[in-house]
Amino acid sequence: MWSEFHNSLELSGAPAYTYFMANYAIFRAAKLKTHGDATNILKEQMRAEDYESKRADPSLSDRNTMSATYDEAIKKFDELLPKKRRKNAVIGLNFVVSASQEFEDSQTEKEFYEDAVKFIGENFGEVVAWAIHRDETSTHLQAVSIPLVDGKLNARKLIGGDKHRMEQIQTAFYEEVGKKYGLERGQEKSQATHKTVEEKHRAEEAEIQKKREQAEAELQKAKKMSADAFIKSAELISAKYKMAEDKNALDKRKEALESLETKLNDKELEINEKGRKVTGWVNHAKENSLEILHEVEKSEKNRFYFPAKPFEFFQKVKACVTGAWALVKGLTDENENLKTRLKSWRSLSPSKLEEIAGKMKAHGCENYEQLEEYENNQKREAKKQKSKEQIQGR
Repeated sequence: MWSEFHNSLELSGAPAYTYFMANYAIFRAAKLKTHGDATNILKEQMRAEDYESKRADPSLSDRNTMSATYDEAIKKFDELLPKKRRKNAVIGLNFVVSASQEFEDSQTEKEFYEDAVKFIGENFGEVVAWAIHRDETSTHLQAVSIPLVDGKLNARKLIGGDKHRMEQIQTAFYEEVGKKYGLERGQEKSQATHKTVEEKHRAEEAEIQKKREQAEAELQKAKKMSADAFIKSAELISAKYKMAEDKNALDKRKEALESLETKLNDKELEINEKGRKVTGWVNHAKENSLEILHEVEKSEKNRFYFPAKPFEFFQKVKACVTGAWALVKGLTDENENLKTRLKSWRSLSPSKLEEIAGKMKAHGCENYEQLEEYENNQKREAKKQKSKEQIQGR
């Protein structure tokens, strides 16, 4: 955007450098060698619509003061620029004027920059356009002129290449403009080195880019922290719901186990009841058997203490005793079987009991015996089906 600065006119007396100090005027100039240089400078100066300044704040653009639009400025530049000129001729001069401190009131500032434009027009050719920028870090005037002398381009005669000529121009700006507004002239023949306008802008842009990168890094860090916090929050919520689900599952399992325990207790009562019945049946069988024997014995005694039909007598005794003890044995075996099954149920794990309860519910069985019968029927059906498939396969 900026052309190389070949000359810098400032009150410090140091050509080709920018001088910044408190209470001093700032006056800089740069040569424009090509039409592209002039176009870029005027676009930046007049804030053209298709030009994006890296230093200006768009929200403050309404505070700027412009002598013309970009289209008007470039048109005037082309009209004033001689058609015939040397190939290496300097076709324009770009000036930047400011003060190291802001003015106390807007009227003083306005008058200072008006006098600066007048000084440039009287000494450095016709001013094409000027602008006061208040949308950057510090307020300043920027102006472009065409270095015409007797209708020809002659930047060397206007700004010169001689150090003494530069000192004369700097003194003249101080006497005619700076002194009037209480500004001081820089030290003449100073050996201090200062940044050129282009170097200053590059440094400002580098600083802006650095701050932008730092802000972006902070933003990414904040986003990452937000993402991590969101993930942790989601994990906590998920864990909370999982705990609630686990609690519901445990509650259901507890209810199932309590139901099974109730059924086992009922079964135990049933077994004990059957045990009491078996004991009663045994005692009854014994008593009946003895009673029959007594009756037979009494009957036979009345017959001279010996049965009239010995064979039939012993057959009755045998049948009585055999039937009674067969009943006793059957009931005893059933009692032992029930005790064994109860012991087996007691040894089952809660998960196994829960599985059995689920099967009973799924198949509509009211007790375990019905479930066993259902499963045995299923096995028999499966065996029959397998045999049928084997026969068909042959």
